[in-house]
Amino acid sequence: MEKKEHLLHVYTSQVDKYTLLKRTLTSPDGPNALIVITSDDQHILSKELDQYNIELRFLKPNDLTHLGNKIKGDKHTKLVVDADSFSDNNQFDIVIREQRIKAFLSKYNLSCLCLYKVHSLSPELLKHLISIHSGYQLTTSDITLVSGDFIRDQIIPSRFIQKSVKDNLEAIILALLNRGAICGSDIISIIHTEFKVLLSPGTIYPLLHSLEEKGFVTWIKEGKEKKYVHVEGSELRIKRLIDEYIFAQKILNSYLNKEMDLKNETEFTQR
Repeated sequence: MEKKEHLLHVYTSQVDKYTLLKRTLTSPDGPNALIVITSDDQHILSKELDQYNIELRFLKPNDLTHLGNKIKGDKHTKLVVDADSFSDNNQFDIVIREQRIKAFLSKYNLSCLCLYKVHSLSPELLKHLISIHSGYQLTTSDITLVSGDFIRDQIIPSRFIQKSVKDNLEAIILALLNRGAICGSDIISIIHTEFKVLLSPGTIYPLLHSLEEKGFVTWIKEGKEKKYVHVEGSELRIKRLIDEYIFAQKILNSYLNKEMDLKNETEFTQR
């Protein structure tokens, strides 16, 4: 991070947040002092970062007002906000907290990394957070998307793309399961990556339950994680269903193209 940067980093449930934190410490401009606001066990975090020659200071979420007391002028200090560890993570609390953090950064000339799990944020709240941070990143299990102005501009999808994704979500999910066993947060992340549409868990999980009732999907346990797979023997039914979605979309596209061609032809003959 550059001096005074206020970076938002959103990650999925299968990503280790301490790995994200270590990337900050190994960057070329890595700090020699780190202030971490977290409710996690300080000893665990200290052990995770023990290999780095860095001065660690901790604050509990409700001690944010004491941040100024942790700052020493002779140190290259960065602030990390482990937002997912906070108990007060409703939209109002997050907005107020981010405003206070932004004021601190301006006063003390600090850089900051704010860490959030993607499934804890509504699409509207994520858009707000993106707008008030200077940079945005999304990390899934196998990819990190880094945004400058381009992704910040593109992260808000057009209503047409968003509606199309939601209208075809059943087919999209069934197609994604061809990759193998995936969890709900994987589905959210992949759709976000492919379409720049961020869906909430409240949209994904009821649909997964519906597909389970229809006999298309089932779930398995991998460690502590619940992952979804195709029901054995359902491949032909799923292929037929997806083909129906594709065929219906082709009919709609053909109709729209025909109407537009007629309009253009009429305008041409009237010239």
